This record gives sequence, structure tokens and C-alpha cells, in this order.
Amino acid sequence: VITFGETFAAAKSFFAAATADLSEAVDSSRNHARSPLPSTFHADDLENSHHAIGALLKKKNRPEAVFAANDMLALSVYQAAYDEGLRLPEDLAVVGYDDSILAGKIVPRLTSYYQPARECAKAAIDRIVAAIEGGPAPENEILCGRLVVRESAPGKTGQRIRAI
Repeated sequence: VITFGETFAAAKSFFAAATADLSEAVDSSRNHARSPLPSTFHADDLENSHHAIGALLKKKNRPEAVFAANDMLALSVYQAAYDEGLRLPEDLAVVGYDDSILAGKIVPRLTSYYQPARECAKAAIDRIVAAIEGGPAPENEILCGRLVVRESAPGKTGQRIRAI
């Protein structure tokens, strides 16, 4: 996972939970040449991220896949991969987050997680209005995003991922 700015704390929390779930599997299966545990990487800003990602991709045990905190940051991964002579997705799979219009315009087109931003905003506003008016808070609802699979990473088109 590659993040920058204020997304780092959220990504770090997410990864702490995800790697905790994987640790038992890793302990029972030590026959992997590469550690299956993911790692997080943080750059101070988008401008510096390209150089930092390039350094990451030069390592002997470079990642096989990158999940960028947003599609804009995935562009930095694309550029760094190009500079290192890596082919997407053959040498490096890349997945973004937010499924911006950019995702379908770059080559290869970016696999990205779509989050229902309008629905999230409406749910937040409904809660704020209920709190201001002193009424009951709306019930919790599960909003489903989806993985929009394109050429930058193999996968199953339209796979749905649940998020609260």
C-alpha cells in the first residue's frame, strides 16, 4: 500500500488489521520465498512519491503488486515502473482507489476500487441533520463499493467489496 498526506494513518490502521489476520497463516506456512505479508509505504507528498516509489522498485525484493491510496498516486507508480523498465501488469500489478475518470484514460487502464462517494456523503449528511434536529440517528447501512478491473491488474470484473 502506498499513501501520502493524511491517508497514511487510515492505511496504517487498515494494514495492521489485515496483517494481523494473515499472521497465523504465515506462522503455519514458512515455505514461502517471499513474505506474503504486505507492507505500507508513505511519501510526504505526491511530488516526492515518484522518487520514493522508484527507490522501492529498485530493491532486490521489490513488490509484485501495489495498492495506491488513490488513482493519482497510482500514476506515480506507473511513472516509476516505466522508469525502471517494468511492464504493467506483467512485472508489477497496480490497483488504485477511488476509480477516478483518470483510471480509464491511462495505459494500461487502471484497476481501481470504486467507493460510492455520493451515498457516503448522503449518509453522513443525514446523520448530521438528525443530530442537529435532535432526532434519532439513521440506522447504520452497509455501502458496497466494487473493484473495477482493468488491464493494470488481473482479476474478476465487478467483484464487490463490502465496506461500512
